[in-house]
Amino acid sequence: MMDDSNDIASLFQDYADAMNDMDAEAMVDLFAFPVTIWQLGTGYVFEDPTALEENAEALLNVFDEAGIIYSEAEIGPTHVTKGSAFATASWRQQDEIGEVIHTFHCDYLLVKQHGDWLITTIVNQEAVDEI
Repeated sequence: MMDDSNDIASLFQDYADAMNDMDAEAMVDLFAFPVTIWQLGTGYVFEDPTALEENAEALLNVFDEAGIIYSEAEIGPTHVTKGSAFATASWRQQDEIGEVIHTFHCDYLLVKQHGDWLITTIVNQEAVDEI
């Protein structure tokens, strides 16, 4: 399972890199469809990449308006099986001078397809004061 842990960490690094590059298409490439995102108690289902990319672009616009230029994830507890994994990530988002302006946790359901880990479900929790 060590290789899976490294692959899962790489997935989240790729996700953070795509956010930092403001690249919605690269973000969407890391998902398996359909995708379910639970945002503070409300679930949204995205059947295809086009719908999710529109959502990702809106999210990146929110980041831009808030002055967020850098996001990083710290991977917390994971549970990995042969074809799926559950992971928690603690996110820190910073402005241009490196000040942390937003912190939150997300839980993820990942699936392994063609040897790659992809995100299929996100549960976004409320913002927290510290990670």
